[in-house]
Amino acid sequence: MDGLILHRAFREASLAELRPDPADFSPAEERYLARAAHQAGSRAARALAKALLSEWLQARGVTHSLCVLEILPVTDGPPEFHLPEGLLPADCRLHVSLSHSRTHAAALVVVEGEMDACPGPARGRPRAGPGQA
Repeated sequence: MDGLILHRAFREASLAELRPDPADFSPAEERYLARAAHQAGSRAARALAKALLSEWLQARGVTHSLCVLEILPVTDGPPEFHLPEGLLPADCRLHVSLSHSRTHAAALVVVEGEMDACPGPARGRPRAGPGQA
């Protein structure tokens, strides 16, 4: 990462607590999840990451559906967010880390960029700490 960390959020939950809505996943995500070895955990971790990013976007007045916040695998690397063009400025970068077991799922989302490149009222304020918008 080479920009300012504008937001960093982590969440974990038991699979028994999570009930991801199938409508929150795109067809491309559904195709990936259909092949995933641990479908429930993979779906839950993605739902947590989508919720974390969604909360940050909504706090900045950016409206969207969870379905457009796609998290897709990359051939040689970790999964990545794929967002509609224009949802975030090009200088605002997203990083996601997903983890799950048979009983729990976790997600970490980092928003990186220049303070004036990413949307929102956070401009001019000190950086947020872990789990804070």
